[in-house]
Amino acid sequence: MTTRRWLVAGFAGLALVLLAGRAAATVYMSYQWYQAMGAAPVWRARAANAALLHLLFGSLGVVFVFLNLNWVRGTVVSLVVPRRVANLEIGEEVPSRSLLSLLVMVSVAVGGLLSITGDPWTVLEAARHGLPFQESDPYFALDLGFYVHWLPFEEACYSWAVITWIVVAVLVIVLYAVTRSLRWERRRLRVSAHARRHLSFLGAVLLLLLGWSYRLDAYGGLSFGHGADGAYSYIDNKVVLLARLALAMVSVVAAALVAWAGWVGRLRTAFWTITALLALSVGLTSILPGAALRLMGPVDPVARERPYLAIRAGYSRRAFGIDRIQRGGTEAAAGTGSDLARRISAWESAPLARAAERGGPGERAGRRVAWEEGPAGPVARILLSAGTEQAATIQWTSFRALQFVAEGADSSSGRRGAGAPLGPVLVQDSARGDLVLADSTGRIPGVALDGGLARLALAWSAQNFRLLLGDLPRPSPRAIIHRDVRERVRALAPFFAQGRSVEPVLDGDSLYWALDLYAASADYPLSRRVPVGDDEWSYYQHAATALVQAATGRVLLVADSVSDPLARSWITRFPSIFVSWSAVAPSLAARVPPDIDGATIQATVFAHYGSRTEGSTARQLPPVDGGDSLARGAPTPVEFTASAGAEPRLAWTVPLLDGGDRVAGLIVATGGASRGTLWFPIERPPSGLRWHALVDRLAQAGSGISAADSNRGGAGNGSDSPLVRGRLRCLPFRDTAACVQTLYEWPRDGAPSIARVLVVMADSVLSGATLAEALHLPPEGRAARTGPLSPAEFRMRVSALYEQMRAAMRRGDWTSFGKAYQELGALLGQPPR
Repeated sequence: MTTRRWLVAGFAGLALVLLAGRAAATVYMSYQWYQAMGAAPVWRARAANAALLHLLFGSLGVVFVFLNLNWVRGTVVSLVVPRRVANLEIGEEVPSRSLLSLLVMVSVAVGGLLSITGDPWTVLEAARHGLPFQESDPYFALDLGFYVHWLPFEEACYSWAVITWIVVAVLVIVLYAVTRSLRWERRRLRVSAHARRHLSFLGAVLLLLLGWSYRLDAYGGLSFGHGADGAYSYIDNKVVLLARLALAMVSVVAAALVAWAGWVGRLRTAFWTITALLALSVGLTSILPGAALRLMGPVDPVARERPYLAIRAGYSRRAFGIDRIQRGGTEAAAGTGSDLARRISAWESAPLARAAERGGPGERAGRRVAWEEGPAGPVARILLSAGTEQAATIQWTSFRALQFVAEGADSSSGRRGAGAPLGPVLVQDSARGDLVLADSTGRIPGVALDGGLARLALAWSAQNFRLLLGDLPRPSPRAIIHRDVRERVRALAPFFAQGRSVEPVLDGDSLYWALDLYAASADYPLSRRVPVGDDEWSYYQHAATALVQAATGRVLLVADSVSDPLARSWITRFPSIFVSWSAVAPSLAARVPPDIDGATIQATVFAHYGSRTEGSTARQLPPVDGGDSLARGAPTPVEFTASAGAEPRLAWTVPLLDGGDRVAGLIVATGGASRGTLWFPIERPPSGLRWHALVDRLAQAGSGISAADSNRGGAGNGSDSPLVRGRLRCLPFRDTAACVQTLYEWPRDGAPSIARVLVVMADSVLSGATLAEALHLPPEGRAARTGPLSPAEFRMRVSALYEQMRAAMRRGDWTSFGKAYQELGALLGQPPR
């Protein structure tokens, strides 16, 4: 062997050693991390299923590639390789054994590449260990677990088979072209008998794959029908389903016929067989459904589709847990104005974070607001950056909390609570890079770097050999990897879909991140498909809540007390990584925010199909929320008390509208350990709660307030401080609903502040500088008068209100006039309007 060949072989061997070493180091670090997190069973399942997938697809790929290459080898009489001796070039024939070895190596290489698929290991794990649903579909009589657990794995196998066929077919055609068994000659394609038989065999395999696709389409048709919004319909059941099953069987027969015709040389038979199959496919799947509808005659389409829509409604309710929604009573609704003021915050998350960002010198807001219950209503804590600390080559950010009381939390009023220091934040949303630090207490679950093997593995996997040669923090150095909250939780529970937001939860001096996890499937049959972010799901139920401690990175996967069959499959498979709510500190459990994503989806499905107890009444979510884009951000919760004497908990509400655009009721998602969804119907909605009219009315009221502020020369008198409308939020109030909208003065370079709070009760719009003022509650710090006024006090009070109204009328301040007018009505015992 020449020196150049030795160098090439040496470099190739070194590259192979480096790649193999990095792969081994990554596997070692992964195992150590899962071991430190107490999730070794997940790592073992991940490794076993990944190995099985590679072994299954790799072995099948090697066999299929080798059979086809060996078939091509039959056209090669001998392989002559030129060899130079001195100045002479001599052709040397490659031995048959060496050629066979070359075919084996090529087959192993191509098959190994084909074994690398993008399908996660959870697909195979679900097919192996998924629990049955104990419920069958009405058309195939298959357990629903077949669609949720097995069908995704079969679809993955089909996709691999198609890719493998394409790769092998291209490789075979190229080799036949090189060996001149397939050539273009005299304007005709010349094919040798050997190549013809081989290509006919590949064509038969393609027809078998086509039949496999028709079988999968028959099952998938239960999720993607030809009815409205993809519903499974009468024509799917009577025509399309039978056509797909027939095509699957015809494809198998056609594959056998094509293989025989190609073998004996009857190419016309093979050609017409393939043409007839394609024509039959187009006719049965595209033309026949429309023709069948025309041939049915004068059949009422509503009556024809009614049983299928009823089946769809039932499966949708089960798929999204609609029957878990409980009916809320009037005892859980706010009963007085003070109760309403205590339950809802005038501030919202986005303006509050902006106010904190602009309000303090040298501070930068973290765009996250943690909410909790307080004696005066919901309390917000804004996470602010307080500095950075260094560890090795990675930095992390410490936080401290600024408390904003819900009522009167104006950044300009000086009513901020004192900052409470928090520990260093090692894990947070969108954190990047690994972290090496000293952990003498052993509280942080990380990879211990006391030994040389662990340091070598970390440096090799991270491709940062300064970690191997440099000094590490002492004592007990540990590597913290997966510092992003989503990435960390996904590594532990990749079988659950994640919610769209990571919410901070403050429990004393500890910061946690809360992330909702859902049992989701896109293959659940006969159900409505609901978009969630960039995905569409036909099955979506809350399964667990991930609580990640920011200072240590420990993860608590808290399983719901009542789990669905899909979630139960994974909780039963990995019981050691899940805990119940009883294992969570009560103070922390009480501060867990409500399930907003799940409640929104439940509200969407409930609006379409209702529930078994509430019936199926046409409702819809409001298309607009009445707010401006500047004020939109993370949802702002309210406080909810299920009954008298019960502990308050955070909640979130979704209004539903009836066909007349009235607010028909509220979906309320509650937080805490006993999270759930409630339905508060409004039996007789007043005329003032027509949604679009209400939004327009509040917009006009906001314009009037802006004009009044301009007349007074206030902050809203120019383009520097535009008036921004917050989201219109509704809350159960007695036997109806009360809606609150906050107007903010939002200067471009300053902190926003509350300009006005609008409250809609019955058909009245109340206004005030604060929520309490809008509801005509007594000022803070002054006890409300409980006894009756004397005649002299009554006369003096009426005179004072009269003078206030006259003065407001003279200067055109209709807001102050309305306030005095409402106070006069309250003094006379009239209900507020």
